[in-house]
Amino acid sequence: MSTKLKIRTPEGVKEVGLSDVRPYTLYDTVTYAAATAKSEDYFFRTPEGKTLVDTNLKQFSTIQVGWTFEVSSIRIIPRCNISVADMETLFAGSVLTFLREGDIEIFTMPSIMLNAGCGLAGATTNTAEDLVSLGLPSAGAVHRMPIRFLLYGGETFNFRIQHIPSVTLAAERKIYLVLDGILKRGVRGA
Repeated sequence: MSTKLKIRTPEGVKEVGLSDVRPYTLYDTVTYAAATAKSEDYFFRTPEGKTLVDTNLKQFSTIQVGWTFEVSSIRIIPRCNISVADMETLFAGSVLTFLREGDIEIFTMPSIMLNAGCGLAGATTNTAEDLVSLGLPSAGAVHRMPIRFLLYGGETFNFRIQHIPSVTLAAERKIYLVLDGILKRGVRGA
């Protein structure tokens, strides 16, 4: 039960629940092994075997019970040293689907719409051998959702990335899916 604060107003006494509210970024990584065909994978499925650099998810497919995460933007970020050719292979023919409770599809969109700047350096030429990121962050380098959507603690969710056709890369590559927004929970008294 969250702590309530009583406030005296001209209309009378009102009770207001106190909330802990903070900006938050939830992220997870998918790894593509070298020379292995992959047609789909899932973000936010498991934190098992991952470091804090790979994910800040603490439980399988959910955030902590009692928390609500209001997501306002989504970004897909390739980890450093991904060539232009591999980025085209990964993103040109892929779609991202938001799933609730395992298999309820909420929305699907082409992954290329979610490109976001966040790398350490940009490309200097246009050859496929260049090691590039998507450049430095800018206000236009995220996909702002038309409406904010909520993730509730204890309710499972995933994001599925599907490649059409399946992809095979020459070297191991990792990509992030990043959700930005506001994390909230009720404050509990002593």
